[in-house]
Amino acid sequence: MPPPKGTPNVLEGPGDYEATSVTHNDTYLLAKDVEAAAVSAARSAFKMLLLKLDVTNEQSVEKAAAEVEEEFGKLDVLVNNAGILGQFGMIADSKPEKWWQVLDVNVRGAYLVTRAFIPLLLKGTDDKFIINVASVGAHLVNPALSAYEVSKVALLRLTQLVNAEYSPQGVVSRCIHPGNCLTDTMGPPEELSDHLKPIIIETPELSADSIISHIGKARLAWR
Repeated sequence: MPPPKGTPNVLEGPGDYEATSVTHNDTYLLAKDVEAAAVSAARSAFKMLLLKLDVTNEQSVEKAAAEVEEEFGKLDVLVNNAGILGQFGMIADSKPEKWWQVLDVNVRGAYLVTRAFIPLLLKGTDDKFIINVASVGAHLVNPALSAYEVSKVALLRLTQLVNAEYSPQGVVSRCIHPGNCLTDTMGPPEELSDHLKPIIIETPELSADSIISHIGKARLAWR
């Protein structure tokens, strides 16, 4: 949930106090809890494959896709969550390599992963989902955050284009706003700016639960 209405909030986006007034998240389940839940529901224990990859490196991404294919044969859901914030600063003061690095991770990374894993999604017969983690920054114009906000706008359009190209084959491509939660991107809690402390109050479980809720429901048309 966003902070109380009226709180100074540089991250306030459209719908924060309309759409999100009914949004909530429950307790997040760890891997061992999911396994226990599966057993108690007489379901097969899940299989987990842990991979380390560089989303900006084509060979690294393709190797990961090959390992997933070898282990599972197909893919049902792809979540592009990798992202960086970059450095704060005005455009004329920015370092080009640092500015472009944000797009390299946030846009090129999502593109490379999507490109490599779409063939695995198409091998499935059930619903197929690509969830891209965007940001309210895609809808804001905040000085000193140009690279990040440009990257998130680009991610929105990439999501739409993937949906346009592959929805006839059963792929649903969506973006989500992950909420105002403290992650490694924002740095440690003690370094959070005072004006952000009343805003960054959510947890990653909010978006995780929302993704699970979304893919567990009937297919929704793009709007």
